[in-house]
Amino acid sequence: MAVGIQMVVVTAVIAAIGWWLDKKTGREPLFLILFFFIGAFGGIAVVWRSLNDGNESKRH
Repeated sequence: MAVGIQMVVVTAVIAAIGWWLDKKTGREPLFLILFFFIGAFGGIAVVWRSLNDGNESKRH
């Protein structure tokens, strides 16, 4: 469950940075969309790394 929460938090924080940049630059919704996808890929990377780290310990 913690991995799922990490995925959501990473995505939300990065998307919030995009939203903030949109408000600062007036280019809505460009940065929100861009940073959402970056955050989603980051969240997937967190899950991937977590799952692969668990597999590495089982191999040795």
